[in-house]
Amino acid sequence: MIPLTAATMSQTNARPSANLWLASLYGGVITALLAALFVTFFKMENPPLYIIGYLLTGIGPVLGYALAAGRLGSSVKGIIGGLIGSIVPVVSILLWPILVGALDSTQSVGKLIIGSIIGA
Repeated sequence: MIPLTAATMSQTNARPSANLWLASLYGGVITALLAALFVTFFKMENPPLYIIGYLLTGIGPVLGYALAAGRLGSSVKGIIGGLIGSIVPVVSILLWPILVGALDSTQSVGKLIIGSIIGA
């Protein structure tokens, strides 16, 4: 078992491990910078740029981990996952009231949607 593990770890395509503290620090700093740029430059006067800026804040932690692992720019899959992850909270504002309304017939879906949008 030990020789198999040693052979597996010595492969050239083994993934480098990242310092998790450093990855957290990089992710926080990158997300904070993207959020500051988002608030400063993307106003609600131009909704497409506002939406793009909002989505970019979702890739901050992904870029931080890739930077700490030394793999910045090597894969786009993580960045796509970060973009999808930033879309999910917006979609859940609309999906939650629909699910609650479907499961509980005493609740009005319209009132739940309005309450969810106002509460967000």
